[in-house]
Amino acid sequence: MPEPIPIRYALVSTALCCIASLSAQDHTFKAPHGGQLVRTDAYCIEMVLRGDEARFYLLDTLGADVPAWGGVAYLRFADQQTTNPAFEPMKDGGFRVVLTNPNAFTVVSSFKTGNGFASAEMSSGPRMSVPPVQQQHNASDGHNH
Repeated sequence: MPEPIPIRYALVSTALCCIASLSAQDHTFKAPHGGQLVRTDAYCIEMVLRGDEARFYLLDTLGADVPAWGGVAYLRFADQQTTNPAFEPMKDGGFRVVLTNPNAFTVVSSFKTGNGFASAEMSSGPRMSVPPVQQQHNASDGHNH
């Protein structure tokens, strides 16, 4: 005859089932602006890459835009260059930063919210090159025009 299962094992088993059930109820949604989503404690942050800029959106846990009072992006590029541009507000409620380095990057975006900050780390993955800035030529630069 099999031994009865000790009560502590039954309680642990029940707890694990409850945790699995709660995780299954976690609301997931598609990124409303077509970007990459990362969940923080109380928010989600979305990053959208468009050419030479990265756009950031602060969202609630259901995917709705949340007002933010600005923020900053802490970028580290694959060539080890770093920059900390402040967010520029956009008309659609998001914020953007201009990317002057064509390399892949890791970014920590940090939003100022009504009750503190919301931050998340993301990675750009492979990127297409940002077009180089064209230098203006003048009559004294040694080139014959």
